[in-house]
Amino acid sequence: MGWGKEQGLAELIAKSLSKQWDDRLAYQYGRIELGPAYERLKKAEKWLSNQPDNPVLLLTLGRLACMSQLWGQARHYFQESLKLQPELETFHALAKCYESEGLETQAALTYKEAILQLEKKG
Repeated sequence: MGWGKEQGLAELIAKSLSKQWDDRLAYQYGRIELGPAYERLKKAEKWLSNQPDNPVLLLTLGRLACMSQLWGQARHYFQESLKLQPELETFHALAKCYESEGLETQAALTYKEAILQLEKKG
């Protein structure tokens, strides 16, 4: 998919979410990597007023903040998402963010915490 199409997709998802909330669309919004993530982050943060305790939205916000290199903000969103719903994918996104920031030890500890969570579930 080219940048133009992906940018159009982001706008289409945002428009759809402003009319009717859908976790699957919010999830995909955070997966779009081309184009300015900071603009998408600012738009998505507005959705928090109606979805304050939504772990999927918080994961999306974390991803967008990490893409925007807003490390502290990204960690906050990921950790809030994990408090609500500890998912392996969220741990992985948090660890990748730590790695992007150059915090390898924190990333390793996050991976370890994810393994412990998996053991609890199993």
